[in-house]
Amino acid sequence: MDVTRSILYGFVIWTAVLARAEQPARPAAPPVLDARTEPAAYAIYSAVLQEAWKDQRVPILLQQETETVVMGCDGFLPRLTGEWVDVATDFQRQNARARMLQPALSVTVPYHLIPGAEIEADDARLAKAYPGGWQRRPGSMEYWAVSAIGFNRERTKAVLYVRSRMAGGIHRWELKAGKWTEARLEACGWIA
Repeated sequence: MDVTRSILYGFVIWTAVLARAEQPARPAAPPVLDARTEPAAYAIYSAVLQEAWKDQRVPILLQQETETVVMGCDGFLPRLTGEWVDVATDFQRQNARARMLQPALSVTVPYHLIPGAEIEADDARLAKAYPGGWQRRPGSMEYWAVSAIGFNRERTKAVLYVRSRMAGGIHRWELKAGKWTEARLEACGWIA
């Protein structure tokens, strides 16, 4: 009887181990982009999004994870010259992985951070309801996404990617007299 119980117990343990091994590993949550240690990044996010949202009156959805894929601007970063080369290099390094944003923007428009998985789930639901090719399906969730920011060594120049569902682009920013302002230089953008 003890041998049978031992074999049965071993079988149960082995089955549990195999079942756990077959489950796909959950991806680790991206690291947090801490507003306390990265105040310049949050100042730039606030400035660019305040301008983009200036005519909005309803709460805006901002993707919680930073965007790591830059669409529609192929070849723009490699063409940057002078002091902007270091910024472009840091931008690519910073965007090798996503970061989690904190609700730390200084904007006048109310906003909510929304997980990218929630956006993808809503898009999948709408794709079933509206099969075929669509630029934007009826009822699509309107949201914005930002990349991590690339800086020069002095942290006086910056590059970031910002997009909505239907438009996006790379923006260059400069710190002048203690305030981040958009550089009046060539930029890159797209509209769907």
